Amino acid sequence: MAPAPERLVVARRGETGAGDAVQDAEFKRRWDKAALQRNVCTELRRHPLIGADLNEHANTAGSITDLSLHGIPIELKAVDTLINSLDQCEPFLGQTTSYAIAKSKRTATLCVLDSSNKKTAPMPTEAVLDIRTQAQGAVSICVLVIHGDLALPRALSREGGVDKSDILIWVESGRVPYPR
Repeated sequence: MAPAPERLVVARRGETGAGDAVQDAEFKRRWDKAALQRNVCTELRRHPLIGADLNEHANTAGSITDLSLHGIPIELKAVDTLINSLDQCEPFLGQTTSYAIAKSKRTATLCVLDSSNKKTAPMPTEAVLDIRTQAQGAVSICVLVIHGDLALPRALSREGGVDKSDILIWVESGRVPYPR
């Protein structure tokens, strides 16, 4: 028996979105929604259980959904403000819920790309992936936040403009590190 479509979407984006975004610093700089949709669509279609079953721009509830898989809506958002809590995705849940209800579905997926310039280490994937219930518990929304525009790990170790690795080289060699 094949996995449920909503599990495929969240699993696939969890594998290739939140994880790779951190591992490979995949989403550099600011991304708009159109670029995010192209990326998500490409990644999901590579999965053999999804492939051509992924639909773009289906009409729902008098509006157009970003993507859907077997009728289950996938709403995408690209924001340039720091999301450090899934509670910050609350404003997007109503739209996603409306799409699910209009399609007579009990579930939907909300994928939010946070492309704000980061000054701290990224959050672990499990902290930005959850299921939120809406419509008095009748609809479950799988929420995934992907952190983009990550700070380089090396930049996180700087104090006063001097890299800690430079200090180590300086101490070991007895020389003052040259400015970079």
